[in-house]
Amino acid sequence: MNDLLRTFIAIKITPQPELAKIINTLQQELRGEAIKWVELNNMHITVKFLGDTSCGQADQVITALSDVAARFPVFSFDLNGVSFFQKGSQPRVLFVKTGSSEMLNKLAEEIENDLLSLGYAKESRGFSPHLTIGRIKYLKERSAFKRVIEKFRQYHLQNELCRQIIFYQSLLKPQGPVYKPLAELKFNEGH
Repeated sequence: MNDLLRTFIAIKITPQPELAKIINTLQQELRGEAIKWVELNNMHITVKFLGDTSCGQADQVITALSDVAARFPVFSFDLNGVSFFQKGSQPRVLFVKTGSSEMLNKLAEEIENDLLSLGYAKESRGFSPHLTIGRIKYLKERSAFKRVIEKFRQYHLQNELCRQIIFYQSLLKPQGPVYKPLAELKFNEGH
């Protein structure tokens, strides 16, 4: 019996009508492509992926996150435009960009620093906040894909009011991942 949990820390995003409409439009326009779309109720911005975590470590992580959350005020950021990450020349991840948010970056940095003492290494890549909306297996029509994405590259989708961080367990199921909140850590409303 494996008692390790696969965990990550994230900000849950509930798509407002505009974002939901654009995702639906992208799904329609790219329906011939092999893209695994993220379900609307699974949308989140990963702040830090932890991976295998024992129950004891999970308790320590919750304590550390609780300390971080207590130091943070509620803040907001924008979700602006659609883009993609690629591996080599292959687009792999379709995502919505976050507008520049100092608070989002500061949050990620403080979580990194606080978890360092628990043995979680700092990310080698800098924090690049984004909302994954689809994972691309392969594209038949790469130029058509890029034309569709270009239409929504500079597009204000929603303003997100961030009140908490969530410590999730990721359960990998055949029909797709299930994200189970282990703890919801609210920011300091009194700031």
